[in-house]
Order: sequence, then C-alpha cells, then structure tokens
Amino acid sequence: MAFDPVLTNPMEIHQAPIRPDPRPMFQVLHGTFVLARNCRVHGRLQDRFPELGLSTQLEKFREQYGRGLQVTREFMKSTVMGSLLLQSLPETGVEAGA
Repeated sequence: MAFDPVLTNPMEIHQAPIRPDPRPMFQVLHGTFVLARNCRVHGRLQDRFPELGLSTQLEKFREQYGRGLQVTREFMKSTVMGSLLLQSLPETGVEAGA
C-alpha cells in the first residue's frame, strides 16, 4: 500500500474483523485479506486432512472474514487498484476449486 495506495480513507475507523476494538480502514482491509488466505489454506487442509480437526478454526476464520468483507464493501473508498483487490476477494471465504 505504500507504493500503490488502494484506499482513499486509510485512517477512517471501523469495526475490525479480528480485534474487538475499531481499527483504521487499512488495518480492516489487511485483516480481511489475511483472513481470506487463512480460509483458503485451512479449507484445503481440512479437505485433505480431516483428522487435523481444523473445522472449528476454519469456521471462526470464515465468520471473521465475512465481517471484514462486509465492512470493506460498505465503507472502503477504493482507488482503481483497491477496487480490483476488493473484487478479487471471494464472497464467502471459500474459493472455487479450493
């Protein structure tokens, strides 16, 4: 984000998907992006190795991701690159073919 800003409102405060306290929008976006990857990795691991028992953590990540996605879609003021980034995030934290 330092070289290619994705937000025009990076310091605007909103509810964060992971932490209980409100955070700046750039942190909300970052947390949501990371949660998308957590959902993808944990989903693949759960599918391949169900004995690891990751379903509870996966559901928690998906809930957090859903909250973050809702906040970013409602309040994020995107640059062109930010819009592309937001569009690349899956709807539910589950990517097709994961």
